[in-house]
Amino acid sequence: MANDRLLYLDFIRVVANLAIILFHYNVWTERLVAADFLLVRNYTMLGEIGVSLFLVLSGASLSQSTKGDFDAPSFYRKRIRAIFPMFYLVYACFMGLALVFHQYQFSAERSPFAFALTLIGLDGLLSTVIPTYYLVGEWFLGCIIVLYLLYPALRYCFVRSDILTLALCCTVVLLLQNHYSFTFPLQRLPLFRIAEFVFGMFFLTRFTSNRPADHLLIALATIVLMVASTLDFPSLGAITMNMYGMVAFVCLAYAARFAPWKPLEPAITFLSRYAYPAFLVHHIILKQTLVASSRLIHSTVANLFVFVLVVIVVYSTAYAFDTVLAHLRQPGRIVGYIKATAGRRS
Repeated sequence: MANDRLLYLDFIRVVANLAIILFHYNVWTERLVAADFLLVRNYTMLGEIGVSLFLVLSGASLSQSTKGDFDAPSFYRKRIRAIFPMFYLVYACFMGLALVFHQYQFSAERSPFAFALTLIGLDGLLSTVIPTYYLVGEWFLGCIIVLYLLYPALRYCFVRSDILTLALCCTVVLLLQNHYSFTFPLQRLPLFRIAEFVFGMFFLTRFTSNRPADHLLIALATIVLMVASTLDFPSLGAITMNMYGMVAFVCLAYAARFAPWKPLEPAITFLSRYAYPAFLVHHIILKQTLVASSRLIHSTVANLFVFVLVVIVVYSTAYAFDTVLAHLRQPGRIVGYIKATAGRRS
């Protein structure tokens, strides 16, 4: 049962990652090739649902990994180790290539503050309002980092009353939707995405209990979301897309939990394991791959072939970065490899 629970989270992680890659692939296809051969016409909606899936998944994954006794300092240390070493490695590599080939222009110029934003992973989140050195990943990585900072407080409230905590977070989102007036994009505001994050915590807690009453509660919550998202309430506004993401998460979770996915489990596990480095590198990889292969795209079928090629290159690059980081975390491996190589040469 535990493996099944992990598999459904892995499955959603893969779907969300591929949705984000497909979204940006369509963006660059339209810019570099033509709109005639797009794989998805309404790709903006695809990207927004992909972002929402990641936010819900983040809440669910944390709820899964922090069951039992909770220690905030230990939690923060684990999150730092999970996020920043790979982020720094990918960033340093692509920054080096950008400087060597003079192929990237940053909105910030010699700004220590902008560089500090990169060091803490908030460059993408703030790139629309201030100059930054944003290069890899996505804006919502910074959004997730902020929500991670809030997680101990959210968990404290959630453990005492999950329904009340979720209701309060939904109220915050509704208030922001109707009264927010600042220049920073509302959809990128971490507080505006807090309900999706807490919904992930709520879903994981109820879903894994296997009690019929909890599954019924999830079903009722999903029905409410589906009905509300189809009604023309001016007060909902941008929240509608967030609702679509939460409904999609529930549907994917049940599909992965109860469908016969065993034959695909190795592929799902592999793609999920390397989802984070793939997420970090996909922007640059898909753009460069499209530039190199744009002449091959003369039909939708050809475009699909190039997209599959892009996914292969993205995950191959992700695998390479993961391998390098694994060796860097164990310096003894590198020393042993150098000694072995020197021994063979002598």
